This record gives sequence, C-alpha cells and structure tokens, in this order.
Amino acid sequence: IFTSEGFLNYHFNDKDKFYNDKILVIPNKLNKEIIKLNYNNKKSINIKKLRIAFVGGARFKSVLNFADVVAKNFPNHEIHFYGNPVDLVNSFQNLTQQYNNVFFHGPFRNPIDLPKIYENIDLLISTYDVEYDNIKYAEPNKLYESIYFEVPIIVTNGTFLSKKVNELKIGFSLDPLNDIEIVNLFNNISLELINEKIESCRKIPKNELIDDNTLFFSKLKFV
Repeated sequence: IFTSEGFLNYHFNDKDKFYNDKILVIPNKLNKEIIKLNYNNKKSINIKKLRIAFVGGARFKSVLNFADVVAKNFPNHEIHFYGNPVDLVNSFQNLTQQYNNVFFHGPFRNPIDLPKIYENIDLLISTYDVEYDNIKYAEPNKLYESIYFEVPIIVTNGTFLSKKVNELKIGFSLDPLNDIEIVNLFNNISLELINEKIESCRKIPKNELIDDNTLFFSKLKFV
C-alpha cells in the first residue's frame, strides 16, 4: 500500500506490470467528516494584499525562506501560519518579530477548523525540502485540501507533487530556496491567473478528494 502514486513510480517502472494486482495507492485524502462542514468559497481576493498560509507543523527551511522572502519584499501581503512549528522553531517565531505581516495562529482541529482557515487565505504554501527522497515522491494531504477548498497551492519544483499540480493546473511551482524565483512569482501574479487556478480546482469532483477505502477492504476480503 502506497500513500502516493509518486512512491509507485519510484519503486517500479512501466515494465513492472505485475504490481497492478498486488499494490494499491491510497493517498492522504480528506477526512469524510469534512463534507458535513459548511464552507464559503465566494470570498473576494485583493491582489494587492494576498493572504498566503502554511497549514500544519512547519519544519522545513524551504518554508522558512519562502515566508522570509515574501514578508520582506512584499510588506503588503500577509503570511499566516496555522499550527505550531515543529522544527526551526526559533527561526519561525522570529519572523513575527522581524515583520509586521507574519502571523501565527497556533494549533487547529482537523477537519473541524479547516473550512474557516481556508475561507481566510488566498494561496497555500506547500514548499517542502527536496533533499529528502520521501519528500520528492510524497503526495501530501495539502494537495487535496487545496483542491477541495479551491485555494491555489505553491509547491517545490522537481517533486511528484509539482508534477501533479502542473498537470491539474491548480497552483504554482518554484524553487523555494531561490529568492529571485519567489520575487518573480509575486511580481507577475495576477487576479486572473489565480482565478484560473481556482477554476481548475472547481472542475475536480469533491467526492474524488475524500477518503474512501472501500476498494482496499473489498480486496482484502477477496483475498
């Protein structure tokens, strides 16, 4: 059982057809309880004051650098962290002392608090470090949160996640350790471009984003 199609690509190639009957991919999709919660996706986006957020336990220097570059170069935009950092804690917390446009909101409840969080952000940060093989091939649940709540996602180049985001046209990919690439993204981003990404999210059926292990259990039963 793999939690990402990326892991499947890492371990097997097109010639390894045998795995079709022996392996299942069960991605980190959304808790089915999410469908019971109300979500307002009719928010207005102020392109001159974008709300950019990381949702989860921040730990990577790529996230830290991304937040630092945006906060420093674009004081009109806001960087929000939902959840406490789990690594580089002092460095992340120092951002709030350096910049007036960086905010930490503390722990949140998943999935209960997710609708409210995503109602208040315009872009989602998911720029993980590519120095770890696991990260290169992982398919984080942030991908499914981004699509479900129709919030374009920003990811790291050279990952399976970026390949998927580019194919679905639901976000942006860059090198989060390259300051110039980050600055270029926000110098060239437009409301029209963001709305195009949002529309791509809307085209994906919501039921495809929810955890459903029916196939897995039926296969176990069959065996």
